[in-house]
Amino acid sequence: MDELENYLQNQYKNEKDLLEKTESILGRIPSLFIKALSLPDGCPYEVPIKDINADKTYSYSTNLMTMCVAARLLNNDGISSISPKDELPYNFYEKKEKDELIKSLSAGIDFFLGKYSSNKYILESQTYGKNDPFSLSWALELVNNKSLQSKNGIGELKDHIVNASFDCLSSFIRDPSAQIIGKQGETDDLNHSFPKLRLIQICEMLIHMGQTKQISKAEYDKSMEIWNGLRKILRDSMHNRLRQHLANDSIPNRDFDAAEMVFSLEAILRLDKTGCSIENGLVDRVWEVMKERQTVSLYWRPLRPFISTKKGFILLPLSVEIVNSMLRIIDIIQPKHDTTVFSSYYCMFS
Repeated sequence: MDELENYLQNQYKNEKDLLEKTESILGRIPSLFIKALSLPDGCPYEVPIKDINADKTYSYSTNLMTMCVAARLLNNDGISSISPKDELPYNFYEKKEKDELIKSLSAGIDFFLGKYSSNKYILESQTYGKNDPFSLSWALELVNNKSLQSKNGIGELKDHIVNASFDCLSSFIRDPSAQIIGKQGETDDLNHSFPKLRLIQICEMLIHMGQTKQISKAEYDKSMEIWNGLRKILRDSMHNRLRQHLANDSIPNRDFDAAEMVFSLEAILRLDKTGCSIENGLVDRVWEVMKERQTVSLYWRPLRPFISTKKGFILLPLSVEIVNSMLRIIDIIQPKHDTTVFSSYYCMFS
């Protein structure tokens, strides 16, 4: 009893205070987000643009990500393959704040619809190229958000996004060695796990849309056929890549990258849902490596780029993408455990 009394009088109180502070900070997110969108000089991830021709360098991927955040603040009740599970009830302290968020999101959607239509239904990222896996994944997430279903044009936009997603996936199935990200002739696709994980997530979202009758039976069957193709192509390669990074971790000056290791693990676990095997203890081994690597780089700085150009430009994943992937992994493996998985690893995120 002494240990229990000591915990209740000391550690429990500290943990409760920390939880209350964290929830208070998270509850302020909508207000901070709305203020950022309404800054006089504009937000770096600007959404509310009225004139379709006002911005010649419109970023599809960046604005789609921003609109997804706004949509999830309005309605976070839905299935997502790219956003970590979120059950927090966001607080809008004043009705006008919620109305302002709806207004900003609506303006951003209108601009996007106009830009998308004028571009013949092509997502053309300045960095990732046309109809790339990253932009398409955010677009699918956006058009599936429940808060937007009554918006004019969303139905037609959803159809085009679905068709573009099928084209992207089918192209990879036909030729897995072909470039799937970056501008043809200008950038090199460096065969990184990150874009391939996005392909898996896109297919998962299409399957979910089929299961909830948002796409036709023929499209659902097509998504399942593509899923089987992805498993056949990526299952062994993701396993091999994960093992390679685990082996390189123990050898000094070898090509180890925490980001690609985590993305590979998530890809394997997602494919595992329909039958491929994963060795016992493999997930625990990855967590051990990630914990050890925090002594070298607190936020697991990515080292391997997934895009490069002949002029020397490279693009690496952001550290936040690693954390998002780790949270999604915890969500995937949680049903197989009797205890809360996050509690065993929360110290890595604190």
